[in-house]
Amino acid sequence: MKNVIASLSLAACCLFPVAAEAQTYSFTKDLFSKKSHDFGTVARAAQIDYVFEFTNNTENTIEMSSVRTSCNCTTPKVVKRSIKPGEKGGVNCKFNTRSFLGSRRATVTVTFSRPYFAEVQLEVKGYVRRDIVVHPPAIDFKNVKEGAGGQTKVGIEYAGNESWKISNVQSSSKDIEVQLKETHRGNGLVGYELVANLKKNAKPGYLNTFNLTLKTNDNRMNEFPISIMGKVEEAISISPASIDLADMKKGETISKRIIVKASEPFQILSYNSSDDRVQAKISSTKKKLHIIPVTMKAGEETGKVNASLEIVTDMGGVKKKIDFTGSVID
Repeated sequence: MKNVIASLSLAACCLFPVAAEAQTYSFTKDLFSKKSHDFGTVARAAQIDYVFEFTNNTENTIEMSSVRTSCNCTTPKVVKRSIKPGEKGGVNCKFNTRSFLGSRRATVTVTFSRPYFAEVQLEVKGYVRRDIVVHPPAIDFKNVKEGAGGQTKVGIEYAGNESWKISNVQSSSKDIEVQLKETHRGNGLVGYELVANLKKNAKPGYLNTFNLTLKTNDNRMNEFPISIMGKVEEAISISPASIDLADMKKGETISKRIIVKASEPFQILSYNSSDDRVQAKISSTKKKLHIIPVTMKAGEETGKVNASLEIVTDMGGVKKKIDFTGSVID
C-alpha cells in the first residue's frame, strides 16, 4: 500500500510541473502577434519608437511585472502593467539614436507574473546613420483639439555627397500631409525643411502609430523614417454610441435621448438622418451639454432597421454619429 501511495505521489509531482508549463505555454504562445521589428535605417537623434501590442483574449487579468533589454541601444517600457480581459497591453521600445550609431540589435525580455509566471522575448534592430540628423527629433503635434488641425515642422541636415537628395515623402496617415523644401546645398552639406499639416477632420486618438518615410537618391540606404507624436483630443463626446431598438411593432413610436457634451459651450448646427423614420429635436442654444430627444416611428413596413444619425456642430465642423439597429415586426 505504501508503495502505491509513493508511486502516486511521484506521478503527481511529475505531472504538476508539466501542467504548469502547459498553462504558461498556452498563455504566452500567441500573445504577441509580432515578436520582432526592424526600425530600418534611421537618422541620428531622431525619435524612433515601436509598440509591441497584444490583446488579452484570456479570461484572466494579465500582469506584466518587468521588462529588460540586452542592449542599451533600446529602452523598453511597459505601456500598462495590469491588463484585464479584452483590454490591450504592450511594450514600447525606444531606439536610442542619440547615443548609438551603426547597426544595432536588442533582445527585450518581458516578464509576466499573472495569471502564471512567464517570459517572452522580443527583438528589435536598426541602423543609425551618422550623416543625417533630424531636429527636433520627431514631428510632434502635441495635444490638438478635434476639428482644429495643426502644423509643425522639422529640419533635416545631411553631411556628405552634395548630390544627395530627398526625392519623395510618404505619410502612413491620410490625415497628415507634408511639404518639403530644400533650404541649402553646398560645402558638403544639404538641408531641408519638412512641414507637416494635420487635417481638421483627423480622428481622435494618439498619432504615434504613424510615421513619415523619406525616400532619397542614396543607393546604399534609400529611405529613413521620421516619427509622428501627439494626440487628437476628442472635442465632443456622444452617449450612447449606438441604440438597439430591439423588436418594434408596426406603427409604434420609440423615444430615446442622446447626450452630447464638450468642455466648452458649443452649438448644434444640424443633423442628418439616414432613415426618415429617425428624427431628432435640436436646440440652437450654445452650451456645454445638449440632451437631444430622438424618435423612431416604425411605420407599417416590417424588416430590419439599420440607421444612423449624424450631429453637426460649430466646433470646427466636428460631426458625431450614432447608429440605430432593430427590427419592425407584426
